[in-house]
Amino acid sequence: MELYKYCKFEHMQLLLKKGGLRVGTLFDYRNRGKYGEMSSDKNEGRTEITGNIIFYDYKHISSILVKSSVNTTGKGENQLRHFKNETLYTDNLYTFSAASAYTEEDHKKWYEKEGYDACYLIHSARLFFRAISMEIDIGNFVCFGPIHYFDETKSNQIFEGHFHPALIKNRVFGSQFEVRALWSPKLSSTEIDPIIIKNSNANKYCSPFRVIQAGKFVSDMNLQNS
Repeated sequence: MELYKYCKFEHMQLLLKKGGLRVGTLFDYRNRGKYGEMSSDKNEGRTEITGNIIFYDYKHISSILVKSSVNTTGKGENQLRHFKNETLYTDNLYTFSAASAYTEEDHKKWYEKEGYDACYLIHSARLFFRAISMEIDIGNFVCFGPIHYFDETKSNQIFEGHFHPALIKNRVFGSQFEVRALWSPKLSSTEIDPIIIKNSNANKYCSPFRVIQAGKFVSDMNLQNS
């Protein structure tokens, strides 16, 4: 799976040269001042759900991940779980987000609202997140997968891929095509802080993709000599 990461130019350069990057925390997204208006969500990590969720990753799910009273039917994969006026929620986790698709229109929005004048391409999400995991001593890798954008008007929610409360967001964020990696803290704690990785091999799986300079897009070919 290829991913696209919108960011500031200096942060892209730090990653490409040294493998340096920042792994944030899930609950920081509740604070508008942490990541900006486009990423902030006061309900991050908890979702009110009524109806049926059909998911295809029964082997990964556990009662630890879904903290809610649920009714389950069937055995093995393709489970149908019914949630009635319940809240799905998760403890705080370390997280890194990117997008599964790129458009210049989306990049302009990130640039205008958050100042993200660069975007790099992650050639292999699996290898990229594995390289990051090797540098996170205080966290255990949980999974990575696309966000499921919950539509409260539908009675059935079909969730393909990993099922985890931290991978559910309201449909108003659906245009971001977010893919999120999750790490759980090794020590149980109510507070965790972002992790700054100064050096890693994650840059082996990335390349520059687009930069906005003077309001114009510069392609990755012209960035190679930057």
